[in-house]
Amino acid sequence: MIKEQSMDDNLNFEGVTKKTQQNKSLKQEIMTTQHRMVCGNCSQTTDMTTLVREEYLNGLTYGTFPVYCEHCGSERRVILDFSE
Repeated sequence: MIKEQSMDDNLNFEGVTKKTQQNKSLKQEIMTTQHRMVCGNCSQTTDMTTLVREEYLNGLTYGTFPVYCEHCGSERRVILDFSE
């Protein structure tokens, strides 16, 4: 028995596969990279790796968070965007 498939069905499957591969590479990049912020007041870097990883694993797509400088204590707003 021969089953016919339209080209649209095949393209949708390829799109899902490609999206899965993109998600895997994004997760690998987020989990292996150190994420830092440069303070506008003292020009020192503040580590925000924990914040980025936690929010990604919680399923965040887009959000704005306050991050405080480890050196001078000033507040900066950071936008995390994990959407396409």
